[in-house]
Amino acid sequence: MLVQVKTKTSSSFVSGKQETQASKEEMWLTTNEASLMGAEEVAARLRVDCRSGLWWKEAELRRQLIGYNEFCVKEEDPLWRKYIEQFKNPLILLLLASALVSVFMKQFDDAISITVVSSHYNFTILTPCSHG
Repeated sequence: MLVQVKTKTSSSFVSGKQETQASKEEMWLTTNEASLMGAEEVAARLRVDCRSGLWWKEAELRRQLIGYNEFCVKEEDPLWRKYIEQFKNPLILLLLASALVSVFMKQFDDAISITVVSSHYNFTILTPCSHG
């Protein structure tokens, strides 16, 4: 993941000192780089004092350049809606129709097994895979 943002402004103030665009761009680092550094090194690279933090003007400038420290979370469909949408699959509809025919023919064991298989198919589609 990259935490680097190219600035469009030519200069800004950090702790009362003016810095150029080139040094501003050197301030950003990737998460991989940050994970290999100590806390003090990361703070120095980000040009922030661990004790006093940022000046409010610098914090506002960084907020304008980067945005708020928020995640954009996409709202997912509820599980019940995903389950119902699986019945649009023609294979599932065919299995359920054959289960219904089995009920009319009073072959309840076939109807139950077909229903279990179609429900299992729906469940395996809804279950996310875990990639190690």
